Amino acid sequence: FSIDIKDLYYELPQDGLLRCVEESIDSFGGIAFQNAAGVSEDNFLHLLSVYLHSTFITWKEKTYLQKKGVCIGSCIAPVLSDLYLAHQDRLLNNRLDFTRVA
Repeated sequence: FSIDIKDLYYELPQDGLLRCVEESIDSFGGIAFQNAAGVSEDNFLHLLSVYLHSTFITWKEKTYLQKKGVCIGSCIAPVLSDLYLAHQDRLLNNRLDFTRVA
């Protein structure tokens, strides 16, 4: 079973993405992340924030700041969406009580 989320990349909340990335780094371990990535957690999150909050699009010869979501053509968009959806999945699993019938 699978679902399709309409306009997923455009609808991802930027601040929510940053929180999900921070939680993922924390669960991986901040020092381990810094050793693997070569950048501190704080610097990485700052760079990601700058990226997310500085995406511009042009439509009908006008330029707009993209206030939510991520750029579809970005190589990081699939990773960010996976982290966000995994976070949402964990929230649902924690809130829902599944009863299995054999």
